[in-house]
Amino acid sequence: MIETVYYIPKHEISDRQCREGFAVEPKVIADLIRSARRPVLITGGKLLEDGKLVHYAIRFQKKGIPIIATGASSKPLIENGAKPIFASRSLHYLTQYLLDESWMGFDGRGSYDLVLFMGFTPAYLSRMLSALKHFSDITTVSIDEFYQPNAKYSLTDFALIVREELCIGCGNCVIVCPYNAIECQSIVSNGRKLVVDARFCRECEYVFCADSCPYDAIEFKKGGEIYYKALEEVLENL
Repeated sequence: MIETVYYIPKHEISDRQCREGFAVEPKVIADLIRSARRPVLITGGKLLEDGKLVHYAIRFQKKGIPIIATGASSKPLIENGAKPIFASRSLHYLTQYLLDESWMGFDGRGSYDLVLFMGFTPAYLSRMLSALKHFSDITTVSIDEFYQPNAKYSLTDFALIVREELCIGCGNCVIVCPYNAIECQSIVSNGRKLVVDARFCRECEYVFCADSCPYDAIEFKKGGEIYYKALEEVLENL
């Protein structure tokens, strides 16, 4: 079955810091990485539990992004042939180095201007991101599954799925959408009857579009397979 995945960005206020954090679609994350002078990926302990994260970390490294491993996350990386440029005792310890403007990086080539974080417990990572947000010019990007308002950018963890073969173009979803985010094409092109403008789509409390569809052609999905699919798209766009 043909499915179109629309990753939904969101803009929320952090309760702790009263600052905006942006959850954005995979292509935006890829653009940020490509435009960075010196990006680096920092990995956390969840790599010990999730082999998929190890797989993705290695693929980021193969794209030319060095890895700094915290805690014991270096173990599964090394076991799978990926050697981090540095292994830190903790994220706290590493943050002190990132905040020291005089350092030259763990490889001696200069400080990093974009830092990706993957494989961390949300509450633990949030404190470190808050420090970097307020006391450095580093662009912080969380590519973990859970939204991090204290990161400058987070990889969005939910999406609107449109099953093109089930959609008949009845227009119910267009009518009920409170944000005017859905358009029903009068002339079907490429087999698609619905077009979603993700800039306006929001994670509705009642999921109006999906609830109004009599053919189960629309569904919201959050986390899990959507998260890994989003990581895949980031890598594909690098």
